[in-house]
Amino acid sequence: MRRITWGQYGGLKKELGDAKITVTTRFKGSGKKDLPAVVSQLDVLSFAHTDISERDPTLRLVREVRELRETLASIHRDVREATKQLPPPPAAP
Repeated sequence: MRRITWGQYGGLKKELGDAKITVTTRFKGSGKKDLPAVVSQLDVLSFAHTDISERDPTLRLVREVRELRETLASIHRDVREATKQLPPPPAAP
């Protein structure tokens, strides 16, 4: 799964075209020691053929779990009602 968390594809593509943005991030460790810089590229074009029909798979999972919970609750109610209609168990000898 890939997500664009830095804008909408259409607008970014319009503004940037095929250009890539290079980002250099610098960190300081404990004791103010410089850590190695991290260089990353933001490449809008790499998102050109990705599927955005399901924006967040986590939301789909939440919906599915909610539906499962409701189904199980319904089964529980049905079983509880069915057991009320059963004859009492025979007495022990």
